[in-house]
Amino acid sequence: MPYDEKHKLIYDELVNILGPDYVLDDPAGLLAYTRDWTWIVAGTMQKADFVVMPGSTEDVQQIVRLANRYQFPFSVIGSAQSGGFSFARRPYWCIIDTKRMSKIEIDEKNMYAIVEPYAIFAQVQAEAMKKGLYCAVAGAGAQCSCMANHVFQGQQFHAYRTGYGTNGVLAL
Repeated sequence: MPYDEKHKLIYDELVNILGPDYVLDDPAGLLAYTRDWTWIVAGTMQKADFVVMPGSTEDVQQIVRLANRYQFPFSVIGSAQSGGFSFARRPYWCIIDTKRMSKIEIDEKNMYAIVEPYAIFAQVQAEAMKKGLYCAVAGAGAQCSCMANHVFQGQQFHAYRTGYGTNGVLAL
C-alpha cells in the first residue's frame, strides 16, 4: 500500500518515540483493531492508519504533542471492549492502545488505588483483596478496564447502595 509523505513523517516520528515494535501501520495489523461487536452496530469498518502502544504516561504525552503538531486525529482504548467507539473517521487516524499500561498501586492506609488504563477489574480486585480492601466490579465484567468504566459510568451491581464508581474517582 503506497503511503504519502505525511503518513511516512508521522510513522517515523511515532517510531522515534516508541520504537518499531510498538507502532503498527501495516494493513494486517490494523485489521485486528476492527474486530469488535460495536463495528457491526456502527455500520462501518474503517481502519486507522496507525496503532501505537505506549508504555508510560510520558509516551502518551509525546504522542498527543505529535498529533497536535502534525494535525492528525487519535482515539484511546483501554481493554477495547467497545472498539467501534474509537474507530477511524478521518485520514491519519491513530489508535492509542494502552495494553502496555496496566500498573496498579494500592494505598492500603488511605484506601485508594492508582490504576493505569489497561488494569482490569480482576487485577484491581485481586490486589485490593490482598490488602483487605474491596473494589466493586463493573456490570460489564471483570475483564474491562477499571479506569475506563469508572470514568464512563461507574456502573456496578451494588451501586444502588454503595454509589456509582464515578463518585469515587479522585483524579485523572
